Amino acid sequence: MKEKLFTKIKKTTKAVFPRSSRLSTLSSEDVLSIVYNEFESTLSCDDIVCNKNSDSDKVVYNLVFLHGTGMNKEIWNYHIEKIFEYCLVKKTEINWKLGKVISVDMVNHCDSYLLNRDKLGVEYNWIDGSKDVIKIMKEEKLYMKEEKRKRVKNILIGHSLGGFQVLMIGFLEPNLVDSILSIDPVIYTDGNNERTIKRFSTLYSSILKSEFKNLKECKEYFYKKSIFKDFHPRILEDYMKSEINYVEKNGERRIELKSNVKQQMATYMSVFKVIKTGMRILELISKEIEVVHIIGTKARWNDQRAYKYIREKIQNCQKVDIENAKHLLNCEEPDRMVTLIVQQLHRRAQEKQTQRRGSDSETRAALFESEFQRHIEDRLSRRSTKL
Repeated sequence: MKEKLFTKIKKTTKAVFPRSSRLSTLSSEDVLSIVYNEFESTLSCDDIVCNKNSDSDKVVYNLVFLHGTGMNKEIWNYHIEKIFEYCLVKKTEINWKLGKVISVDMVNHCDSYLLNRDKLGVEYNWIDGSKDVIKIMKEEKLYMKEEKRKRVKNILIGHSLGGFQVLMIGFLEPNLVDSILSIDPVIYTDGNNERTIKRFSTLYSSILKSEFKNLKECKEYFYKKSIFKDFHPRILEDYMKSEINYVEKNGERRIELKSNVKQQMATYMSVFKVIKTGMRILELISKEIEVVHIIGTKARWNDQRAYKYIREKIQNCQKVDIENAKHLLNCEEPDRMVTLIVQQLHRRAQEKQTQRRGSDSETRAALFESEFQRHIEDRLSRRSTKL
């Protein structure tokens, strides 16, 4: 059934160059690569709707999924398949359909890491990751449209590190984003970096592991000892299989995970370079972009003060608390996550359509005059902004 619903293609492109820090690569001339999955529906108009004439009135959604540190693009396979299945089951009821769906491996994770391992430095700038995704979106022509017979919207979904990055995309390229689902993003600090560093150090020295003697040892780690052991079984299986990489060492065949411990550590430690910038940017995300801030009520990875701060700073913020869920809720509670995503697709499809562009010079002149007057009135009604 799944083969009939969509195609899945693994693609590679160049990451943004130059990077923000000289420590991001081992040479200033190194250009990194980034790997991503692209899903597209294989269903015809007859499959999607019962009335072919109404198909052009449907909102087309492009979805972009970004993972957290240590994870990869394959953790989203389950969610994506469920959304495609929903489209088929509800084909006569919904007024939207899927366009392209993208899931990304950050440059030092999984398949991207394999291409970049001889180039990667000791820093990973989280905002560079947002810029990498923007580059992918533009290359894939994921542009939003508000036309009479065609409405295209982009919705971004990110967890933890990815939750930070989707928010930055909303700030950097607001015209590429309709709405954002940011799942327990890491984007708050009280300035006490020493405490955070100790927590990371404990985590990496006692829990994380990326080298194994054999498949049995690897499976035992994932299923019984890792922080991922409570993942939904299908997601854990996809994740583990995608990470396994066989190498020869000292004449022995061993397993090294593609997202290795040192690069995960580099990713976490690099947050201190950008987290305060991220905090300041929250209130600058356009109010035209709806941000859904999602947390689990038992989540303890982030400082608990982060939640109030984030929700107060974002201009257009919807708050969702998932009862009894934890920080890794997107993988531990995937069906609840799919429900939230589908609800967002329904809600945004109901948003009133706004058409701005005229077809001739007279209409465009009138459009400019009306928008100019509205813009002036809006600016004059605001209080002075403290810079």
